[in-house]
Amino acid sequence: MGFFDKMTESAFKEGINGETIYFPNGVLGKGRLVQESARKEQLFKFHKRLNKYLIPVSILYGILAGLTGEVSLTGFMPLIILGIIVFLRQRFLMRGLPIHDEKLTVKEASTYAAKAFHPVFLFLIVLNGIILLLLSFALPFILEKPIDEVFFLMLFPFAIGLMSLGIGLYLYKVK
Repeated sequence: MGFFDKMTESAFKEGINGETIYFPNGVLGKGRLVQESARKEQLFKFHKRLNKYLIPVSILYGILAGLTGEVSLTGFMPLIILGIIVFLRQRFLMRGLPIHDEKLTVKEASTYAAKAFHPVFLFLIVLNGIILLLLSFALPFILEKPIDEVFFLMLFPFAIGLMSLGIGLYLYKVK
């Protein structure tokens, strides 16, 4: 099983009676009871393609839109239209599926997602966090300026490093 298969598994859960529950919105909503294996396969393929193509394209598009210096609603219209199309396609695939009262917890979702990451990758995330934290503290010495002049410059690597360290350690612990 590949990385995207394991990531997609986090949207599915096996219920108490062995039934499959699909969580289209992850931890933000209730699940849908999937009774046919063919329907589960369709939803699995859809969710996998969503992880594989839409998320990276959206991130790159957002970065490129931000680099132009003009961030506006019209610049994000292609992503908004694409989001509406994906939403409608997802609703079409889920039509007729009964709503299940059970919700996906953050711990369950992160446990499934953590299985997708290789231990070396988790180590690199933690290492990246440590390096960024050290860099943020070393910036005044590297630039030979007082802290009050480079404080806002120090905040970015500090915040990203702290977030990277926290996420890496949490995923390693959950795995």
